Amino acid sequence: MAKQIIFEYENKEYTLEFTRKTVKKMEGRGFNIAELETKPVTRIPELFAGAFLANHGGINGDTVNEIFERFIDKEDLIGALGEMYADTLNTLTDEPEKNGIGWVKSW
Repeated sequence: MAKQIIFEYENKEYTLEFTRKTVKKMEGRGFNIAELETKPVTRIPELFAGAFLANHGGINGDTVNEIFERFIDKEDLIGALGEMYADTLNTLTDEPEKNGIGWVKSW
């Protein structure tokens, strides 16, 4: 199961998470996780907003910004979001639990 951040804002429950589909969408919009340290003013809000895509894709950008401003322990939040994003990338190389396909080099 994917890692999630669950919280309540204005009497509504939100679940933040990343999926391969949402990461692909973020990358298509130009997001690059490697730029978190070099372009934090741009990339941190994009990372936070991207975590809404899986379960709250229609949320207004202003609302996302308001929510981000209200969070405490932002450094830990950003670290958790980065870890969740990385975990999603790691699913690309996970071994299948069953019915895996073997292969042989032919060159």
